[in-house]
Amino acid sequence: MISLIAACTAGMRRVRALTAIDKADKTDDALYLPEVPYIVLLAMVVANGTGPFSLDAMLRHLTR
Repeated sequence: MISLIAACTAGMRRVRALTAIDKADKTDDALYLPEVPYIVLLAMVVANGTGPFSLDAMLRHLTR
């Protein structure tokens, strides 16, 4: 949530400060913000769950 807010506020301010050639260049600048990979990874974890990397899965594996 914090990354999403940071990308929408400070990140878009940084994108507007750059001189973009066209709308595609502005979209490219927005996708290369450092917050975007965190948002994508969080969305993947929320959508799929943590699976074998979750703490309960690791504990279940150790107790077998």
